[in-house]
Amino acid sequence: MVHQKCSYLKLKGQTYYFSRRVPKRIQKHFKTDRVEVCLHTTLESSAHRQSQVLANELEDHWYILRRRKMMNSGVCLHSFLTQA
Repeated sequence: MVHQKCSYLKLKGQTYYFSRRVPKRIQKHFKTDRVEVCLHTTLESSAHRQSQVLANELEDHWYILRRRKMMNSGVCLHSFLTQA
């Protein structure tokens, strides 16, 4: 999987936040269309590392939700992967 080099960082005052939009296909599983988390740091390097960890965790979680939705809709994962 190719990952973009995005940090999803947002600076509010002197504190960094992680902010990322929830993909439309899985928004029904969330209360809002954006995930925003205070990183409790003023250091850009620390915020960047934390945002990479959070982005990877979200990607993993979203993958599970997409896969569960696919399985519930009757789509065979094997046929989905071999169509490419």
